[in-house]
Amino acid sequence: MTKKIVIGIILVFNIIYFSSNLYAIYQGDYLLKYNDLASITGSFSVTIAIFLFFKDFINSDSILNFKKSLSFWITVGLLIYYLGTIPITTLMNSMQSITKSEVHLLFNVQYILVTIMYCIFIFGALWSQKKE
Repeated sequence: MTKKIVIGIILVFNIIYFSSNLYAIYQGDYLLKYNDLASITGSFSVTIAIFLFFKDFINSDSILNFKKSLSFWITVGLLIYYLGTIPITTLMNSMQSITKSEVHLLFNVQYILVTIMYCIFIFGALWSQKKE
């Protein structure tokens, strides 16, 4: 069931991505305007796939030893990153109308999210290493 949902998500994302790019080409602003629809759809697709992974992970025996699972830590990092960047991505095309201090704040938030994500990746890689 989860595999069919993921395939459906990939199909919907690809349809939205290609149709939004074709529309941008038709409008003549393909390289002039950020394609936020495709980015937001991709972020939501990844977030849904992560929640499906968590659902399967909780229903499996792996939950008993989740601290040693690298895939758990990677999905936690990705979930924090993508949920945090969706609001920033929605503002990308309107950044001309906001002040430089607000743009600086958004980029700092992005930097903090990336740092947290990679720290979780590193923590998970170190925590899940096999001890001999």
